[in-house]
Amino acid sequence: IIILALSIVLSALVLAKPKIGFECGKSYDWGVVRQKDSPLKADIKLFNLGDDTLKIERVKPMCGCTTAPLSKKLIAPGDSALLKVTLNVEHYEGEITKKISITSNAEVPEDVLELKAVVYQPIKLFPNKYLNFSQMYIGTETITKVVINNMSGVDIKIKNIAKKPEDLIINMKPGDIIPKDSDFVFIATVNPSSVGPY
Repeated sequence: IIILALSIVLSALVLAKPKIGFECGKSYDWGVVRQKDSPLKADIKLFNLGDDTLKIERVKPMCGCTTAPLSKKLIAPGDSALLKVTLNVEHYEGEITKKISITSNAEVPEDVLELKAVVYQPIKLFPNKYLNFSQMYIGTETITKVVINNMSGVDIKIKNIAKKPEDLIINMKPGDIIPKDSDFVFIATVNPSSVGPY
């Protein structure tokens, strides 16, 4: 009888475990977004699906572009807490996947929530969005190029151009059109007349 009673008590203790569940499943997907939508935000409910109090020890985003404060760290059985997720996509293009690790006293001590998005950028600049002249010499013409890739699906008409300094010579003017699904090689030329930063 004693052995039977102990086995019932022990089995009840084994069964009384907290368990994490997310309202979105194991991943949250924003779908197609743009850089200008940054930061992406989502309030994700984290549930305790077990039979004992869930104690969250740590919520750790795996990237500095993500934050995920949790509304409370002790969650009773059947109760939930809110994970307020933000994801900065300002410097991303294409498909991205980020993860948040959650450590707790649940039957699985570490759960991972995956964050997904596809960052659509209608205009891409290659190699980057800066004009890099490297070294320049007085009286010597220096040229740099940036490729503008129009992936917007429509022709782009240049309405206005502001340039500084004025002696910068460029091969683009108001009224120029960059056809859809094509590249335009933007060329900038400078012939410095004095020493110093440019």
